[in-house]
Amino acid sequence: ANKAFQIYDNVLAQTLKQGIGWLPSSVLPPEAGACVIAGHQNTQFRILKKLKQGDRIIFEKANGTSYTFEVKKLEIWNNIDVLRFYKSQSCRLLLITCYPFYYVRDTPQKYAVTAELIKS
Repeated sequence: ANKAFQIYDNVLAQTLKQGIGWLPSSVLPPEAGACVIAGHQNTQFRILKKLKQGDRIIFEKANGTSYTFEVKKLEIWNNIDVLRFYKSQSCRLLLITCYPFYYVRDTPQKYAVTAELIKS
């Protein structure tokens, strides 16, 4: 089941009410490093709980260039760990949402999906 999401240019609370945001201090494909995308677990990013290792994610830039990523890791982080962005020789996509998925107040953890760029 393919889904397409519009990604906004920051991760401010106001932005995340509208949709998914890109962390401006992170990279954009195909640069080496982590491209960090955040969204709410009770709206668009609820879909993250359906992802499995080996699934493909396509990241398409406004100019139409697209990059395919393969899901490598699914992790639950304590909130304090959330800025664990590691230097990388490859381009990674890091999709972050709150965890648990069905939770009303501020969630105690983050759910993080790491995907590696597949070299075309």
